[in-house]
Amino acid sequence: MSFSLSPRFGFTALIIILLSFSAHAQVLEIGGHLGYNISRFSVDKNKLNDAVFIKAGKPFGAINGGMQMMVSPPKEQSSPYFRFIPSVLFELNVCRCGGFMNLSLTSPNGTRTFNELEYTIYRGEYSAKFVGSIGPLQLMAGPTISNRFYSGVQFGANEGQKYAGDQFKVLAFAYEVGAGLKFKTVHVSARFQRFVNGYGRESSLIPIAYDHSQFRFLLHYYFLRRERGLNWSSIYWD
Repeated sequence: MSFSLSPRFGFTALIIILLSFSAHAQVLEIGGHLGYNISRFSVDKNKLNDAVFIKAGKPFGAINGGMQMMVSPPKEQSSPYFRFIPSVLFELNVCRCGGFMNLSLTSPNGTRTFNELEYTIYRGEYSAKFVGSIGPLQLMAGPTISNRFYSGVQFGANEGQKYAGDQFKVLAFAYEVGAGLKFKTVHVSARFQRFVNGYGRESSLIPIAYDHSQFRFLLHYYFLRRERGLNWSSIYWD
């Protein structure tokens, strides 16, 4: 229960920070991003019973993309370049994610079969992150809500994909930490994301829930920017 509350607490804290920015002047940037994610499933134990043995497989690589909005305090003309700047980054992301698992089944007569399970998951991800910047360097951390649209599994290279919605949560929480570099309108970053309380669900064939983590590499471009200065009564677009 404590893990499920922590992402909500993180969102609340970020909203408070955003409101504090709104009370003063602020810089608002809006853009889009594309990325590549390397996902992996894992399990707490491998031998589930006398008939089922499962272990993590190779990493799964795919693409993701979406939109982002960053809110920052106003620039101060007299401040040094390498000062600490706190920001809030909101991201909406569509991910083609997944993972591989190696499954071994033993029949009652002692025959063993080995299968590579390839999972493909399409989901939306909605996140809010605290970003600390010093010059172009950025450090970020925050919670993510994941909404699964579809999930399928393929047994071996010669088999078709089958629906696997009963093996994964429709809504799940994750946390994400990362670092990046931002040069005006271009922003590159690398992140690590891990789901809390597991991402999978137990099924009749595989009575264990999968854990899920991934590395994400993103390229952002900010195409809109507006800045409201300390002494301005209106907003101007650059």
